[in-house]
Amino acid sequence: MSRRGGTIPNNPNDQEIETTVRSPEHAPVFGGMSGSAKIPAGDSVRLKITGKRIDPM
Repeated sequence: MSRRGGTIPNNPNDQEIETTVRSPEHAPVFGGMSGSAKIPAGDSVRLKITGKRIDPM
């Protein structure tokens, strides 16, 4: 079974941020994933979820 999805974190600040996106271990489909992302000031980024990985698109 392929497990794919995505998330779109937003940065409403006036400076770039670097963040870690995590899913709780007990989450049914995407449990235990983590990945990092740099989000430009005032922008959003799309992150791709594949298996247990979270990567920028």
